[in-house]
Amino acid sequence: MSDTRGVMLCAHANLEALFGAAFRTLAPNLRLTAPNAVRDPETITFALAWRPTDDAFAPYPNLRAIFSIAAGNDAIMACPSRPADVPVFRVVDDDQADQMAGFAAFHTIWHHRRMGAHLAAQTRRESHYTTPAAIFCF
Repeated sequence: MSDTRGVMLCAHANLEALFGAAFRTLAPNLRLTAPNAVRDPETITFALAWRPTDDAFAPYPNLRAIFSIAAGNDAIMACPSRPADVPVFRVVDDDQADQMAGFAAFHTIWHHRRMGAHLAAQTRRESHYTTPAAIFCF
């Protein structure tokens, strides 16, 4: 095997579009490959994953590490085909933390402003106004 290591992409998104340029620039010895494009599973040594299918890791006998590209790694840890001896790492970056904080704030406001009820009324072509749910701090 040459010094080029394979990285299997195990997710629903087009990770090549998201990460391809960065990998080519910062890690030229790593080759990004979607699971359906892997020709020789033995060349895959690393996996980028988010929500792997139950058999996602089974074809790859030489995995050395699995990297979660999401905020959590619960789905990877619960994956039946994850080799117990292969470490799982969670990618951490400040931008991801900011995005998760924004996500949490958005859903808090969505819930307290009852936006689901507004959208449902809109699809029925009705006007719908309610006061935001009260938040009490003592």
